[in-house]
Amino acid sequence: MEHIGSTAVPALGAKPTIDLMVGVISVDAAQPQVEALEGIGYVWRGETVPGTLYLRKAEPRRFNLHLTQWDGPFWIERLLFRDFLRSHPESARSYERLKRELMARLAHDPPAYNSAKSSFIECTIRKARRETT
Repeated sequence: MEHIGSTAVPALGAKPTIDLMVGVISVDAAQPQVEALEGIGYVWRGETVPGTLYLRKAEPRRFNLHLTQWDGPFWIERLLFRDFLRSHPESARSYERLKRELMARLAHDPPAYNSAKSSFIECTIRKARRETT
């Protein structure tokens, strides 16, 4: 299990939502875990990213839970992004500025907000890959 998302990066402004990523052997084999999580208040939101099962719990605090193949593409990329922002405060500040600008325009449209961040995220992941090779 890994803490990902903006709250996982010290000093990065974030919504009060905790994003957690849980590594599973395979997404297909994770269905019993989904049912167990629903039993404790998580709501199944579907496969919003190919190969990743997404659940959300809003009470008493909002949690986003991503079940994904351990060491698969989503797993690796989210850790690369998080770790790059942790070790590059200037990039974290740029990301925070972008998120604030987008939230001001797109708070009413979460899919558009997420889509608008994707270019920055992809670029940052490429930078992180270059640093790790």
